[in-house]
Amino acid sequence: MSALAASDDEQLSPKEQQVLAEYERLVDNLAQLNKAVHTLSQMPATQLLDNLRVVERKTGLVFTLFRSSVWQILAEQTNLNIDESMED
Repeated sequence: MSALAASDDEQLSPKEQQVLAEYERLVDNLAQLNKAVHTLSQMPATQLLDNLRVVERKTGLVFTLFRSSVWQILAEQTNLNIDESMED
């Protein structure tokens, strides 16, 4: 940080400093995204499609596991409701 930037920081409110820090993080994240997009754009289309198929399979597996977990929770809740109604 330069002496000018340090003196500017002293004149900023804490909120303004936080906003500037967030902008710095945003710039870093955008630079990383740009690098990743550039790498992907240089990749042959067949390799990119193969990588996307792997991601699609993994996403499908996660969705299936999530869906089965939801059904199990619903079934348990139904069983609890039935048990409670039988006790009444």
